[in-house]
Amino acid sequence: VLAEVDAVMMAAGWGSAALLEGHDPAPRLSPVRGQADWVEGDVGVHSMAWGGYAVPTGKGILYGATHDRGDTDTTPRDDDSARNLATLRARLPDLADRIAAVGEAQSRAAIRATTPDRLPLAGALNDGLYLLGGLGSRGFCVAPLLAEHVAALMLNRPSPLPRDLAARVSPHRAAVVGNPLAPPSPASAG
Repeated sequence: VLAEVDAVMMAAGWGSAALLEGHDPAPRLSPVRGQADWVEGDVGVHSMAWGGYAVPTGKGILYGATHDRGDTDTTPRDDDSARNLATLRARLPDLADRIAAVGEAQSRAAIRATTPDRLPLAGALNDGLYLLGGLGSRGFCVAPLLAEHVAALMLNRPSPLPRDLAARVSPHRAAVVGNPLAPPSPASAG
């Protein structure tokens, strides 16, 4: 026993799927692999998103990202780097040329957790166990508000979410619990 506590929030991204195995009811999560690339150097860009994205890092630019459903391999791939640059080139060809001129890109791949209805999970699984997950590729946008919602539930305080929105992200909603079309467990998905 590490500690005795009144409440625990699980916020482990794709790792939540393995932690939820055997939990009844268990919300369904599926993996979506994403790879982003970055280069260092002055490419002169402001943050933008359009289906891809480009974000200054202070030392260069981060751009991407791929979306490969069902893939759990986090090894960076040259083909995915080429896809990211092609996505950038289709929308912002001058920026893609500046990035290519800076030098070789570095890459990182990770696994996003998504739900069957593509809405996040934020709420109580049972007494004392709370979940924040299934954020997909929008985690940076929604995580702060949803974390406040879960913290409010844990502390029995008013949530910043209206009841109808809280119900839409509940881990107990029909779309994510007991879905017969949900993908296999993480053990068989990768």
